Amino acid sequence: MNSGRTQRTPSINEWFSNGLHHGAASFEVGDTSLGMESAWNINGVMNIQTKRLAMEVNIFYMYIQDYIYLVPTTESVLTVNGAFPSYVYQHVDAGFKGIDFSFNWQCSPRFNFTSKNSLVYAWNFTAKRYLELVPPPQFDQLLSYQFRDTDHRKEQTVGVSVLHVLKQFRFVDGSDFIPPPKAYTLIGFEAAATFMLNHQPFIVGLSVSNLLNVKYRDYLSRFRYYTDEMGRNISVKIKIPLSFKTAAHSHEHPEIEKN
Repeated sequence: MNSGRTQRTPSINEWFSNGLHHGAASFEVGDTSLGMESAWNINGVMNIQTKRLAMEVNIFYMYIQDYIYLVPTTESVLTVNGAFPSYVYQHVDAGFKGIDFSFNWQCSPRFNFTSKNSLVYAWNFTAKRYLELVPPPQFDQLLSYQFRDTDHRKEQTVGVSVLHVLKQFRFVDGSDFIPPPKAYTLIGFEAAATFMLNHQPFIVGLSVSNLLNVKYRDYLSRFRYYTDEMGRNISVKIKIPLSFKTAAHSHEHPEIEKN
């Protein structure tokens, strides 16, 4: 069980923003009247460790006085580059509570299952309603298999992941430009191996995200107003660790004498 209190002053952009944020395709406005943000938090962590299972449960609650965040105004700002959604920095008293649950299970000598799950709920005490732009519940699972090592191949693994994100149902109608996107499920694939060539290791990895090319939008992404998230993405990585050894010479080490 832990508890603590933290404070922070507003950042420069929270005070003085007043224009187009090109990277987020939105118009942001700061507020110079924003003051100190103060937070009180308490959390409890439970760990279970056995020979084949490692589990962690983290339950938390945080109350933030004058919580500073970007709020959509539900109005567009017209610029020479076009119309963009408008956001303003404001402060409210807010409470966050939730649970993070994860475990790693060695199902067999070759199979391993990893699960990471997160639930967060937030409340705006100032406006007495749900807080905007809070991550929806998500559940991330990974099943992996490790092959036996050979003389030329080591640490060979393959894995299949499933990420399921629910729709954010704790939402106030009219508090954003569009409602939260629907729930989605993404399947991924990954494989890696270390190859040995004349005692030189070569690490090769393959990863595929959104394997089924699912059409979806992320609630926390501001680009969801315009477009879907990235579809199927294939990445190949090659890593070659290099080590250099230098021979010791007698002139570098005078203390070494030749017989």
